[in-house]
Amino acid sequence: MGLTRDHRRSLLDQIDPGDRRLKAGLILTYSADAAPIVAVLSTLAGHPLSGEEAVVQGLQNGFRIMRDIEALSDRVRILVNVGGFRASGARMAALLDTVVREVVPKNSECSFHPKLLIFSYEPEDKTQTAVASDIRMFVCTRNVTTDDSVDAIVSLRLTARDSVTANGKRLRSFLQAALSEIPEDSPVEVTNLLEHIEKAELEPLYMTSSIKQIEFYGQIPGRETLSSLISRSDHGVDERIVVSPFLDKTTLSAFVLGKGRKTSLLSERRDFVKICALHEGSNFLKENFDCYEINHDGDQSFHSLHAKLVLDRTASETAVTVGSANASLRAWTGANWEAVIRFRTTPNYYNAVFNDLFVSSETENRAALCVPFRPVSETPMAESPEDVVSTLISRASLEGTVAELDGSSVSVHVGVTPAESKYEIRSVSFRLLGEVEEHEASLDKQTWRLSWSVPIARFSAILSVAATFAAPGGEARILVNRFLNVDPALLLLRNRGLLSELVQTQGIHEILSAILEGAGFGFSENFGSDAGASWALRDGAEFPVASLEALVFLCLKNDPDSLAKRSMISDVMRAEYTALPVGVDAERISRHRRLFESVKKIWTNLNSEFPTKAG
Repeated sequence: MGLTRDHRRSLLDQIDPGDRRLKAGLILTYSADAAPIVAVLSTLAGHPLSGEEAVVQGLQNGFRIMRDIEALSDRVRILVNVGGFRASGARMAALLDTVVREVVPKNSECSFHPKLLIFSYEPEDKTQTAVASDIRMFVCTRNVTTDDSVDAIVSLRLTARDSVTANGKRLRSFLQAALSEIPEDSPVEVTNLLEHIEKAELEPLYMTSSIKQIEFYGQIPGRETLSSLISRSDHGVDERIVVSPFLDKTTLSAFVLGKGRKTSLLSERRDFVKICALHEGSNFLKENFDCYEINHDGDQSFHSLHAKLVLDRTASETAVTVGSANASLRAWTGANWEAVIRFRTTPNYYNAVFNDLFVSSETENRAALCVPFRPVSETPMAESPEDVVSTLISRASLEGTVAELDGSSVSVHVGVTPAESKYEIRSVSFRLLGEVEEHEASLDKQTWRLSWSVPIARFSAILSVAATFAAPGGEARILVNRFLNVDPALLLLRNRGLLSELVQTQGIHEILSAILEGAGFGFSENFGSDAGASWALRDGAEFPVASLEALVFLCLKNDPDSLAKRSMISDVMRAEYTALPVGVDAERISRHRRLFESVKKIWTNLNSEFPTKAG
């Protein structure tokens, strides 16, 4: 199930469609970084890309990212807690606004905290209707981020049933409620995915141990709490493990075994210190828990603990609760959105996890380092000024309107109203991801407001908010990303302009070179004398620029007299006469020749339709 070393598999490997096509996908996460999102989307599009490659290569290869994101924009949605999306100002990162949506919980004390991914796959050949649908779900303890932390993933498959199941009903209700939190209708394919979930049961994606029962629980603020949904009776429990950061004494009390038995508790120093600072906190831990601290020696093979596990061993089984819920009041008493899986397996599973987390790690000093911790009273750890102000900005009331001015630019009007804080906010500036410069806002009745114009090729619905504030020892500055509610048609218009700009700046010969190297496009099987070089995505999805002719034409249509643009086409034409490397197979030579012959024909047509003006 992805919890012990014997079960671990890369998430990207597990979501790879392989010889199938992604039909629909939905990702729920508290926070997200651009690089891992790109890695996930590229993998789902059939072009596997690791998180490291996304950082080093992918974000630099704008055309490849744009192709993959565009191919999935009508089938995938990523829901992120307000202020939880992190990305640089890279132009391609801005394209993520076609799939990423911000969830602003109605209660300012709540957080959208689940970590759940669900994908539906179908055969490449859609005529194979007899092939069963493939729906996979991953309930994680980590977000879609680059954090190098200790985490766990439960990998599941949804199998069809003839009638509604308890798991299917709970899962559909949870996902529908989450989608209702964003101000737009869901893509048709995502809606269809939810239709199939209700009549489905959960099974392990990889059977590595005997699983007796799997249950899904989703906590929606204002409805039943996790503590009431999941029974945590101590009856018959011989041993218990709790793994969690962000501990709360009241919640930990519910995991105490009593009768002289101690719960094994794995957390971080900051969280133990927080408990020890409470009245009788140190004695509470010492009497009820065998405490283990992660990263005691500052080992940097990983950075933090992010897993959230509860394991109960009885004489006949091990019950495992795993998901997004920390051992905190907000997680278990209805304040947060949470997604949790509970499954039952053999008693030996408990020993395997204990050995993996506690015994082996002490001797190896590697993947899950933890050592016995002796609590002592220390000064409470106060929340940093940066965290306080960042929270204020991420949850601040945001007003934003976007009005299209003409075919080349849009007008943006935004305002953010932070709550009162002991830290004085001295300035606020805005920029849209894709822009280089920030725009200083002015304060108007406690709201920081600004209006400006943005070239459409640089437009993004992702708003970066920078705030400078007075902090102990001087000024400090924080950055938070927020989302504007934008008409999808405007984003499509932006994407066409962005594509045109990419063609001009990267050079169409580079793009065609990538195509020739098999970057996901290929010749139509029905290539004919009048067809030109037609291209289609391998997964069958439509692409806004569906043919080579249109791609070339985009480069020229707005400025057909541009000699620089025409020169790029000429470069491609001349390249036909450059010998290919020694050892290139005949099929590739044929592909090159057919491509360049097609480009010649396009060039002839363009010259005829848009003749170059003399002088």
